[in-house]
Amino acid sequence: MKKIYPIDWKAMHPDGMPTATDQYYVEVANKVLNILKKSDIDDVFPYDEAIRDAALRLTAWFEDICTGTGFWRTVNETCQKRYGRPLPFYDTSEYYPGEPNPQDVALLLWDIIESWNDDRFINPENPGLLVTATKIFDIFDSEFEYAPDTDELRDYLTNPALGIDYWATRRAMEWFSLSGYLSLHSHIMLEDALDSIRDEQQRDILSYTTTLANVLIDKHNMLSLTAAEWLSAAINKPFTIDHSRLLNRLYTVVNRYATTVQFRDILTGDNVIIEEDSLNEDWLESFSNKPGTTVGFGFIQFNDKCYQCGTMITDPDSDYIEEYKEKQQNEDYAKSLGKQNYDHFYEASGGKHIIFLKGEKELTDFYTKKAGITVTPDFERQLKDMVAEQAEDGMLALMATRDQGFLIISLSIPAIKAPDNPFYNEDYAKKHASDLILCSDAIDYSAVCTLLENNYLPDAALNSLKGYQYGRKMLQDNAQFIVDYMFAEHK
Repeated sequence: MKKIYPIDWKAMHPDGMPTATDQYYVEVANKVLNILKKSDIDDVFPYDEAIRDAALRLTAWFEDICTGTGFWRTVNETCQKRYGRPLPFYDTSEYYPGEPNPQDVALLLWDIIESWNDDRFINPENPGLLVTATKIFDIFDSEFEYAPDTDELRDYLTNPALGIDYWATRRAMEWFSLSGYLSLHSHIMLEDALDSIRDEQQRDILSYTTTLANVLIDKHNMLSLTAAEWLSAAINKPFTIDHSRLLNRLYTVVNRYATTVQFRDILTGDNVIIEEDSLNEDWLESFSNKPGTTVGFGFIQFNDKCYQCGTMITDPDSDYIEEYKEKQQNEDYAKSLGKQNYDHFYEASGGKHIIFLKGEKELTDFYTKKAGITVTPDFERQLKDMVAEQAEDGMLALMATRDQGFLIISLSIPAIKAPDNPFYNEDYAKKHASDLILCSDAIDYSAVCTLLENNYLPDAALNSLKGYQYGRKMLQDNAQFIVDYMFAEHK
């Protein structure tokens, strides 16, 4: 395995900037690399470059601590606010914010390993992980007193334009999202998404929009925050980014002003003012002065101004417009139906958070007789197939969320210790209740949060060499952090 070179280290900085401390941190990174190469956990990394990447990210964390750039401070402050302590998992009774701590290294190393093992939850007290983290901490601890600040990085993050100027802020977000030491999970997800693009003709456009969406929306990181939320907290300067209209909608051109263009949503009639410098220059010359021109685009609102993002479609044909209208109206209806069915559920259940049913008939009866919902023959067939193929012995649970409305749960029903659950089985729950916390495919984020808030998963435990009770306490004490982490894309 080759060692780490200055060019590798520069890639961790915004725009690959060279700094006066590069050589020092490269030497530290190679010390960390040597520990990882000889550790008992080297086999959890898919290839040698992943081990080098881990060494770079751990050293970038050390640079953050030494320079005070604010990202790990954000971890401490957010964890304290959300979970009541500066870090999850580990004992922080002896903990020194702003300095290297063994708990910091263990958590970051766990996050790196978990990012490469997305299909399974790694116990944060894995012996090999803890031994390796301790050895790496010893390197950082011995270096901390003499480690130099990286002034260039500090200057970049204290730039007065950040949080005020859209383009400067967006570049900083891109750096954090694509190269930051806390963004490995997000980066892996992005690479997988880009690799899945098969349309050669649209590859450049799709790659651009996919990467842009990752930068603006993705939350696959330690705290499940967007890049904007991370940056705002790190630089201690509040700014807002609303990406709810990032997906393309159709608009007509209304007017062009000195620095903006006014558009009108063809479905809602709402007007939106887009900053001109975010629009393609060729498009501006050709179409911005033609009121009534139809154009499709997405935009974000940064503080109090709106900026077009992604690709633009100009003058789509009539078939496209009609298909768009039908699709958008169906989506809008589905959203309103979700809220409506959420209210229906709580009325029909008598205010219960969750109800339990046996088989397709009881499920259909609840929809029709209690919730007053018309079940079509097609939907009835879907219910029957779902019960036959997925539900364990026909056991079902029904919940509701504001986004989805009714939510059918067909897995791990005996693990839910709710007052009215006739299927609850303690032995089963001790083995499988954790599935509802660790597996984002089994249940909706807001639903599992409801189960936790009402203490309906008290038997959930991590597999621990120290026994069930220890593993149970470990999971229960950190359940909300784990759910936030594992369900990032649904949060």
